[in-house]
Amino acid sequence: EPAVSMPFGGKLRVAFIGNMLRTKGPHVILRELEDLARSGKVEVHLHGWSLDEAYLAELQAAVDLYPAGTAWLHGPYRGELELQRILAEVHLTIFPSLWEENYPLVVREALIRGVPVVGSTYGGVREAIKTGVNGLLFDPRQEGDLSRTISQIVERPEWLEELRTGARQTEIETQDAHVGKLLDIYASVARSERAEHDAARDHDLP
Repeated sequence: EPAVSMPFGGKLRVAFIGNMLRTKGPHVILRELEDLARSGKVEVHLHGWSLDEAYLAELQAAVDLYPAGTAWLHGPYRGELELQRILAEVHLTIFPSLWEENYPLVVREALIRGVPVVGSTYGGVREAIKTGVNGLLFDPRQEGDLSRTISQIVERPEWLEELRTGARQTEIETQDAHVGKLLDIYASVARSERAEHDAARDHDLP
């Protein structure tokens, strides 16, 4: 079910949703958006759990550098209803992964609910995002790239509604359909191997 679109009042509310791991890149968001937060243009919300206490402390220290009321480390969210609430209260999500992930669930959840995704150019996330249609891509390893990307949306607020429309119209493959495709691939490989085995056996027969 689509999230209720958060009105845009001149300040962009962005969220990271996922595990607080260095490879997931939440520190990239905090590094890149501090100046925009100081200028009153951006609000940062980080949602997720972490077993890495040292990294969590590093994130909290980065949040503490932000002006009061502009960045929050919320901790873990619980269940579908809470995820829906989070998505209903932000303008877009940021997925800044630093490694080659597949197509993450949180990206699908955001797009299903009409929330654009600003995602990493690494891994399967770039397959889900049509640049300028349902979100934007950036390189989390390139300093300044996320800041420039978010600034484009802040400076063109009408673009946000276009991205929301694109997100709502994104065709999301269901889990059942995805599993079905995987089973078809496995079956095709199995048939091919059986055919090769039978051909080799027939060739060896006298």
